[in-house]
Amino acid sequence: MDGYLLPAPWVREHPLAGDASTRSYSRVWDISGASAILVRYPEDIRGQIVRDLEVRAWCESRGVRVPALLDKSPDSELAVIEDLGPAD
Repeated sequence: MDGYLLPAPWVREHPLAGDASTRSYSRVWDISGASAILVRYPEDIRGQIVRDLEVRAWCESRGVRVPALLDKSPDSELAVIEDLGPAD
């Protein structure tokens, strides 16, 4: 996406349709072809990532299958989660 550098190890990006929030989503690939979903939190909702990750962890702790958290930026702007495929 314009104005953004991809976090390592991701080298290619394809924007995905968004949802009702101002977060943006992209499918990203590393050099081996493995994919993940990159979630960007704009500045006006950046604090929401903490709540979203808490809900994710709570669901996982109760046996709900949720995408794995692969990485999170220290400034809470980005999260990289497991790619469950094009239909999920």
